[in-house]
Amino acid sequence: MSTSVNPVLKTIMEMSGIKFTVNRGSEVVGEVDGLKNCDPYSGRNYIALFPGVDVIAGDLLVAVQSQEEFLVLATEHEYVEGQWFQDRAYFGSKEGCTDSPVPCSPSELPVEPDQPNLITDYLDYLNSLIKIKAPGSGENFAAFLLQVEKLLSADEITKGSLAEYVQLLQENEWLAAALGTILVSWISR
Repeated sequence: MSTSVNPVLKTIMEMSGIKFTVNRGSEVVGEVDGLKNCDPYSGRNYIALFPGVDVIAGDLLVAVQSQEEFLVLATEHEYVEGQWFQDRAYFGSKEGCTDSPVPCSPSELPVEPDQPNLITDYLDYLNSLIKIKAPGSGENFAAFLLQVEKLLSADEITKGSLAEYVQLLQENEWLAAALGTILVSWISR
C-alpha cells in the first residue's frame, strides 16, 4: 500500500520526534523516527511512527540519544478521516516480558505511569500543537501552559482552574479539544 505522510504528523515528528534504532533478534535492522505517546482512551503507551515503517512485535526500539529501550508488544495502523495517519508501536518493559515463561500481552503489563514524564509528554504535545496551529504566537500561550502544568501536578482539579483562559480556549477550539482529551486521560488514570 502506498502511503503519503500527513503534513501534521511530519511537522510534529520534525519538532519533537526521537530517532530510534530498530533491533530485531540480535541485529540492528533500521532506524526510525518516533514519538512517545499514550492512548487517551486505553492508557496504553505507544511510540507513534510514520506509516509503513518496518517495526513488528518483538522488536526492541532503542532511543539513539538516551539509549532508553522499548520492547514492542504489538503494532497497529491508525486512520484519521479514512487515511492511514500513523503506525503505533505499543511497548512494555523488556524485563517484565523476559521474566515470564509465556509472551506478555499489553493487558498483562503493570500500568505504572511515570507521572512527571507523562506531564512532560502532555505539555510537549500541546507545545507542538501550538507551534503548528499558531506559529509565532507561543508567548501568548505561555501562561496557559504553566497553568496546565500546575493543574496536572496537583492532586485534584478544581472548578474554575482555567477560568482566566476561557477567551483563549474559545478563540482556539483546537486547543480546547486537545486539552479536553488530555484532562480526560489524566483523570481516568
